[in-house]
Amino acid sequence: MTEGYIQTDLGELPIDWEIKQIGDLSPFITSGSRGWAKYYSDKGDPFIRITNLKRNKIYLNLEKLRYVELPSNENEGKRTSLQNGDLLISITADIGIIGYVDSSVPKPSYINQHVSLVRIDADAGNSQFIAYFLASEPVQKLFVGATDQGAKAGLNLDAIKALKFAFPSLEEQERIAAALSSVDELLEALDKLIAKKRDMKTAAMQQLLTGKTRLPGFGDGVGMKQTELGEIPADWDIKSVNELTTDHKQGYYTTEKYIDNGTRLVRITDLNNPRIDYKSMPKLPISKSDFEYYKIKEGDFLFARSGAIGRYGIVESNHPDAVFASYIIRFNFDQNQLLNYFFGYLFETTLIWKQLLSITQGSSNININANNIKSLKVPVPQVDEQRKISTFLSAIDDEITSLEAQRAKTQAIKQGMMQELLTGRTRLL
Repeated sequence: MTEGYIQTDLGELPIDWEIKQIGDLSPFITSGSRGWAKYYSDKGDPFIRITNLKRNKIYLNLEKLRYVELPSNENEGKRTSLQNGDLLISITADIGIIGYVDSSVPKPSYINQHVSLVRIDADAGNSQFIAYFLASEPVQKLFVGATDQGAKAGLNLDAIKALKFAFPSLEEQERIAAALSSVDELLEALDKLIAKKRDMKTAAMQQLLTGKTRLPGFGDGVGMKQTELGEIPADWDIKSVNELTTDHKQGYYTTEKYIDNGTRLVRITDLNNPRIDYKSMPKLPISKSDFEYYKIKEGDFLFARSGAIGRYGIVESNHPDAVFASYIIRFNFDQNQLLNYFFGYLFETTLIWKQLLSITQGSSNININANNIKSLKVPVPQVDEQRKISTFLSAIDDEITSLEAQRAKTQAIKQGMMQELLTGRTRLL
């Protein structure tokens, strides 16, 4: 036992901390309003549901809100109207997801019957600290375990009152909440920046891949022409993928179990547009002849053909030895006509997806085969312009990747802070 700490049913905690239940703080607790679907509207006041709560953060996701317009005689809203500092807990199905109401949540806002509201007086406890504690990994594992026990899993208001949490002094609660909140603010800023960069990429793709905007050195004085794919530059062609393909092959099928020492297998989950994640690949036993037939090579373009249509990966020169799985189709394009990265960006656009959806229309399970891909029509500029467009878009991708890595690192720092601060291993005194 660490000196100055005691063992509790919440683990080892500082000797000057208490264990309390929600009910000890004399809170106002209620569940949300039932039968309000009849009040749904395209505008009005937000109606918070479980989909607005996220396990990896306490702040509400306000992107996909439902709205209600309440009649003047509806008094139920007084009970379930949210205030800053309210603690929200999902109480049916996916139980124990925690939300914290701050100034970013429009007022008035209401909750539905699948969410519980806990309102604590500021002098009794810091609800933001309690939200962080209940959202911490050890507590969330208990909630997830209870959910996994069956579809009827749920929490009633008495169970909410009985929830336990560590209780340092109010001053320390406030300092811990402020420290964690500052990291959440950084994560939120990174999320917004990543979203902005993705929007920039989408806009650039729409312009560059249709020729509406030309990069310097291309298209001077060249007009547009009407084609089956819409308007494109007069010096661009329209070709089918079949005309641009030198080879294609469906991947390796096996029922063999994975082993520690064997040949890497590229799966759909390893394709990350356009990168391939070689680190997480399983290994399996495979004959030398099968390896030679299904091995990946520099320049291969790998498509997911089922389950996650739209995922692809491009094999670079530094690839390890590996074969590709049966739910992947490998294509090789004539690089004198169509560059891999240029086609990859095209494959992310509605220009391609409208064609794919038309081909697979009426199928309950969307699958594509080599003939589907070969039938696609694509705009084809000269290779030099393809390369410049790909380089421009790739630079935005690199920025997004760098920001995502920064976000992942910040999230890991936050997890470490939660483990230290919410258990008192590190004190903010």
